[in-house]
Amino acid sequence: MAELEIRRIGSENPVAIIVVEAAVLLEAGWEDIADEIWVVVVDPEVAIERAMKRDGTDRAAIEARKQ
Repeated sequence: MAELEIRRIGSENPVAIIVVEAAVLLEAGWEDIADEIWVVVVDPEVAIERAMKRDGTDRAAIEARKQ
């Protein structure tokens, strides 16, 4: 469903910018629908701090999700 929507948007507007989470794009094998793939890397500690703030939870809960 998402792949069809991405393809539809791209065909209707060839200069459209579409953002897809890299994990979804790569795991689904949709690399062929992208002209470019940009990956943003964050320090693990920064990611943990952001997740704690976003979710209002503690480090242990975030660490448990990583497992």
